[in-house]
Amino acid sequence: MRMLGWLILAGLVLLGLFGLLNWGALSTPTDLSFLGAHLNAPIGLILLGFTLILLALFTAYVLTLRTTMLLDTRRYTQELRAQSQLAEQAEASRLTALRSQLDSEFAKLHSAIQATETGLRNQIEEATRGVEACVGEMEDKLDRTLPPPR
Repeated sequence: MRMLGWLILAGLVLLGLFGLLNWGALSTPTDLSFLGAHLNAPIGLILLGFTLILLALFTAYVLTLRTTMLLDTRRYTQELRAQSQLAEQAEASRLTALRSQLDSEFAKLHSAIQATETGLRNQIEEATRGVEACVGEMEDKLDRTLPPPR
């Protein structure tokens, strides 16, 4: 219990002890007047009864507040959980969209790289054929200008 709970419990215990120790004085009949009606009753017991009724009403009020607070907390927790799930689903869909976009971009990049590679291979082959042709022409010129070895 918290400090306030202990204080309330101590007050109730003291009230109970006060009632037990002064039972004779609390139960002594006295002449009472209620709006013109006269009654001979123990005023201590009547006041103790009113105190207990007020205590019961206060306890009911506190329990009602506590119940309302717990129900509100439960409702807020459920709403928070639902919003969290919505946010997670939205994040998952964004990640899925990002992944598909990245896949398409990588596919475009891969096809561009392949096209560039094919173009480079063709240029290398052309250059190789050109070099081979030049070497062949040089060999022919050397064969024509130089006498055959003996």
